[in-house]
Amino acid sequence: MRTLRLVRDGDVTLTLPAGARAEVEIQVNGADSERQIRSEFPELSVTRRAATLRGEGKLNGGGSKVLIQATSGTVTLKKGS
Repeated sequence: MRTLRLVRDGDVTLTLPAGARAEVEIQVNGADSERQIRSEFPELSVTRRAATLRGEGKLNGGGSKVLIQATSGTVTLKKGS
């Protein structure tokens, strides 16, 4: 199983194929809005604890791990073709 890890300050946009099988974990530190995690995949659920947002979900039953960590940015997960 592969792992894709993205860590950065600011915004992150990732497009995955609509049929991608993945376990997604997103963390946004310094978040001031629940809208700082946006996903076109309904499997992703978002929770908030203080200034940290977490998004987690198994896309299409799960598979490879996708870990995204951002500081004071917006993470957008798009559904490709």
